[in-house]
Amino acid sequence: MKKLLTFLLALTLTVPCMFSACGDNDNGNIDGNGGNTENSGNTGGEDDGAQTPGDLPEWDANRLLTVDEILQTYPKSKLKCDEYSLNKYVTPYWTSQVIYNETVCFYEEDGVVQAENLMYKPAKILEVRNYGLDKLYVEGEDYVMTENGIALTENSTIPTTNFDFFYLDEPFDPNAAFKSIQYPDKYVAYNEFQYFTNKQICVTYIRTEEWSGPKQEYSSKLDNFVSKLENKEDVTLLFYGDSIMEGCNASDFRDNEPYMPRFSQLVSKKLSFYYGYADDTKITAYNTAVGGWLSSTGLQNWNSKNGQIVPDLLVLNFGCNDGTHSAPASDVVANMRAMINKAKAANPDCAVILISPITPNKDATTSVSEATVRNFYNEEHETYEAAYNELAEEYEDVVCINMTTLYNWVLERKGFEDIMASNISHPNDFFVRFYAQTILTKLIKDYQ
Repeated sequence: MKKLLTFLLALTLTVPCMFSACGDNDNGNIDGNGGNTENSGNTGGEDDGAQTPGDLPEWDANRLLTVDEILQTYPKSKLKCDEYSLNKYVTPYWTSQVIYNETVCFYEEDGVVQAENLMYKPAKILEVRNYGLDKLYVEGEDYVMTENGIALTENSTIPTTNFDFFYLDEPFDPNAAFKSIQYPDKYVAYNEFQYFTNKQICVTYIRTEEWSGPKQEYSSKLDNFVSKLENKEDVTLLFYGDSIMEGCNASDFRDNEPYMPRFSQLVSKKLSFYYGYADDTKITAYNTAVGGWLSSTGLQNWNSKNGQIVPDLLVLNFGCNDGTHSAPASDVVANMRAMINKAKAANPDCAVILISPITPNKDATTSVSEATVRNFYNEEHETYEAAYNELAEEYEDVVCINMTTLYNWVLERKGFEDIMASNISHPNDFFVRFYAQTILTKLIKDYQ
């Protein structure tokens, strides 16, 4: 039976042993690009390097090209992605006609491996690789293109999954014993490393179908901060939130191939390259997020985590853990407002980007090892996005990225198993890139 899964941002407070790699980090953990002080993460790919201002993706903004036009116009290096590439990975999915390394997970039911949809109807599949990108699969031998995506051949070497892969008689770890709501005698499989991504493949393809997802646009509310970037002023970015903001589960954060950095690093690197920062000026990015934190935890620990930082831009991503604890939207917004005001107390001109949360796994409870067992998903999760947008309207320089809506739109087209990395926790590289792309769209005027 096809899995009825959506994924969650895991609660490290409730299962500390399973989330130790996503735990607390030192205050002042620098992501940033200032003076090339990046202390983790790959700089990315043969086509990456210091770029000049105005170096936008080359796709025609006025019309969709045909497959033949793309094949004849663009070099082969632009039509493949056999390693992590900053430029390719942050080019918006709604802009590029080549979708790089979209992830798919095949599922076998009653002896039949189901075909899988891609985010767009593919016009031509360019290559298919394993998640680590070091293995190339062969069209016709391993897979074929379908109207809506991709299917396996009879003798394909591409890995598959089944019901027993996702639902267990016993949990992998008793401290992360997440019960299934739909199948009460089963545990929902959970792993923070490569158990799931080893079963995923990466599809690079050409699309000639229009983007039909939620529109992503630059906001003039951030003009003052963007002017600082355009003038190459020293700026400080502060990323604060829960485990997805911390880095889970970008492959480099887990020290796995293809070593894609967390989205805060993708953003700071691209801004530095795009705006042409030189060695004598800096974009300094701090990521002080902690896995498992609620907005209330973030507020309580603001001074210890961020008290010495004077941000020019604050990016806040809280809410998924709040929803699991049934926190009312009014309480979450009060916490977010207080954090915004703390940042503005340090710098009244601090611009702010709020990110609404992705929704948790609707088929999982928190661990049965806990004193209080909750459903990961609660109705409160669906109320936060509208409340965040209302909060943003209170300020002249605060905007909201509607990630909840975007995530739900993706799940209308793809399965949860296609975009998750831990099954009941964090997104994989493909979906992590949405965070970087949407943030950059708010900070680069022509990026949509």
